[in-house]
Amino acid sequence: MKVKLDFVTNSSSTCYIACVPSTLKPFKSVEGLHEWDYDGQTEEEALETVNDGIKYLQNGNTLWREDNSLFWTIQRYLGENGFILTSVDAAGGDGCDVIEPLTIKLLEEFLERNSQ
Repeated sequence: MKVKLDFVTNSSSTCYIACVPSTLKPFKSVEGLHEWDYDGQTEEEALETVNDGIKYLQNGNTLWREDNSLFWTIQRYLGENGFILTSVDAAGGDGCDVIEPLTIKLLEEFLERNSQ
């Protein structure tokens, strides 16, 4: 059961914690895209948008839904390939969804700080 003590809204948000390796292959065909994902873009533009988002994550940047029109395609691609480690429900926020990259450097720093 969830107990929320502060302001509650009807909007919901989710944070996806993803490990995006530098060796992750880019999208090469639109087969992984749904037609509605890239409404208003050509197939080539859609592939570029997805691959730009993946590169952005590989560089350790946080990807917000508002930053990439194909956010949900990227989230689905990462999830289907086992790179989404967990998701955190952030309900009651402003309705922003985010993919937060977890880098090897962050893992190493965490392990160093917390090893016995």
